[in-house]
Parts: sequence; C-alpha cells; structure tokens
Amino acid sequence: MEKVYTLSAAKSPIPHVSLPAPLPLRIRKGETRRISLPTSEPVLPAGVRLRVECADTVAGGSIDLRFNGVLLRPGRHPATRLVALREVLYDPPPVAFSLEFDLDPNTLRNVNTISLSALTDVTVNWIYLTVNH
Repeated sequence: MEKVYTLSAAKSPIPHVSLPAPLPLRIRKGETRRISLPTSEPVLPAGVRLRVECADTVAGGSIDLRFNGVLLRPGRHPATRLVALREVLYDPPPVAFSLEFDLDPNTLRNVNTISLSALTDVTVNWIYLTVNH
C-alpha cells in the first residue's frame, strides 16, 4: 500500500490530500529554508521517498536536504513524472523539474522538519512524501 502526503502552493492543492504550506518556497543560493510536514503512520513503513518539485529545471545534487536533521544523499531525477501511479487532474511537470530522495523509515516523525538549501536560486512548488507499507 502506498500513501502520499503533499505540501502544495495554495493555488493548486489536491482536494482532501494537500496540506496548507507556505509554497511556492523561494530559496536563494546558499540560504536554508525549513518547512514542516505532519504525518500519521502508526506502523513503521517499509520505505519512504521524498520528492521536491521545482518551478524550473533543477540539477541532480543541487539541493541539499535534511529530513529531521539527517542529511540525505544527493537527490536524483525521478524515473517518471507521476508521484504515484494514480490519475491526476493536472499535467505533471517534466522529471527535470524534480528531485527525489530516499529516506530511512526510522527518521519519520509525527511532525517532520524538512530543511532545504540550494547551490543556485530555486523555487519549490510541491513537496511529496510517499510512504510504502
């Protein structure tokens, strides 16, 4: 089973799924920005993946991401434009606009802090957290 938590810009939320968030989040070169993502997972998931979707092309490894204080391996472009294999009501952006990060399921909390810093100016439009059970 797969569950997706989303943080989105107020103009394009997924009804009954997206959580309100201060997005788009503009990050200047060298600046660190933090955002919170609440989750509810009473059972430890088998896998967790975080996707950061930007307003424009983003190079692999150009965003440093800490999840609850843990520095993650450099992000990579996803294999597909879709976050989950479900029908969506919008046209997903090209994979070059997104980076994915694998997480240790043990780092997941009820309220998670995501810290992002970038090597260049970047605008984050969406954040997706996919939990696999």
